[in-house]
Amino acid sequence: MQQCSAICSQSSVPLVADTYDTMDSPSPNLTNIPVDVVVCILKRLLSVGCFEDFFHCFVAWCRSQRRGVIIQLLRAYPIEELYHFSSVNSPSEVGYFYRFLFIACRLEIPAARCFVPCKNLVCGVGNIDAQLDVLLGLSIEGHFFSKVAWVAFQLLYNGGDSISVASSIRDMFGYPNCGSYVAEMVRHLEIIAANEPVNPLFLGRVAVFRCNSHPVPLIDYYGEEEQNMFECHACNICFVLGPFSRSFHLFMT
Repeated sequence: MQQCSAICSQSSVPLVADTYDTMDSPSPNLTNIPVDVVVCILKRLLSVGCFEDFFHCFVAWCRSQRRGVIIQLLRAYPIEELYHFSSVNSPSEVGYFYRFLFIACRLEIPAARCFVPCKNLVCGVGNIDAQLDVLLGLSIEGHFFSKVAWVAFQLLYNGGDSISVASSIRDMFGYPNCGSYVAEMVRHLEIIAANEPVNPLFLGRVAVFRCNSHPVPLIDYYGEEEQNMFECHACNICFVLGPFSRSFHLFMT
């Protein structure tokens, strides 16, 4: 916690004492700092420290907060950016990540609730339909990463003939500049799949989904090809399945 205090004092993020009249406000600490500033402090702490520091700082802040405020923080924090801590080389760091994830799941934070179903679906373990239903439910609630993950796993487990899958793909790619945002979600999915024994069933599925019209490796949307891909349903499918095509060293050409 000493490091946490040091970050709070050294960070360029304005603290309460910098924002309000110090004569009328309490001394600055994690208790009375606005949620958006706490998010910045946690990000800063994680950038110079380890997940253990992040976790202890988060827990210390939670002890003085109401449930609703904690939920507000967890919804504001991009939890998807923390997924890579599930597979770092330090067992201690992995343990703290899962402790944090457990807290967020208990508070029904979508970005936390979707993680374990995704991990299990990558490996093909557990009740497949039930875990797909979890992702679908989160998608319906508006969680975009869960929608991307649900589409990917529906394609891999059940094929691409579903009307609901086709509709979801149109929704995902149906607004301007969607490529970069979908790409970010796909990268999060790839992080979850990293270092896991990917279900061998996916090999045949990924090979089936390819675009014959645009012979471009679909790693990201870029350059003059972007508009063609944006309008091509087959390209969009390949793009969503990118993490698994790369896992099997397949290139969509």
